[in-house]
Amino acid sequence: MGGGSEPLSAAELTNQWLISSNITPGPLELETFHSWLELEFLCIPVPICFTIKPVSLDKCRKIFRRFNVLFVSSEHNNPNTALLTKGQNLRFRALHDWHHIKVNSDSTLTGEIIAFNEAKRTAPAFIHWILFSEIVMQAAVKVHSGVFPAQKLVKHPKFWPARRPTNHRRAK
Repeated sequence: MGGGSEPLSAAELTNQWLISSNITPGPLELETFHSWLELEFLCIPVPICFTIKPVSLDKCRKIFRRFNVLFVSSEHNNPNTALLTKGQNLRFRALHDWHHIKVNSDSTLTGEIIAFNEAKRTAPAFIHWILFSEIVMQAAVKVHSGVFPAQKLVKHPKFWPARRPTNHRRAK
């Protein structure tokens, strides 16, 4: 997310989300994403408490400030992509909430972009598109429409343009 370009609007991101097809990451992308997620989750330096009750980011932050515990909701834990199992989805939620707390960002689109930038700081570049889809694109739809969308993975063409097929010739 680059230097000098105009800010992204929730409406533009939502439109891109709606017109895009779900993309299934390749095996190396999946393996790398899962490895990154597990390592980063294990590096969260505070106890984590999963609860079936809803926990807003504000409530999570208040509980963290008072008890130094990361409270994460398992409500609506129904990932429907090839990306995450239910357990991985909960770990991703915890890591994402930890990033919000760590960088003191809110749940506005700007706050989600800040959390995305914190996540991508330790992630290999070729899975940044997954983080952007899971964090920024989904948040934009929620901000714009008021409804959290069903999960799908999309590549925003402004940052990840479609690759054009090339004609490779074998050397003789």
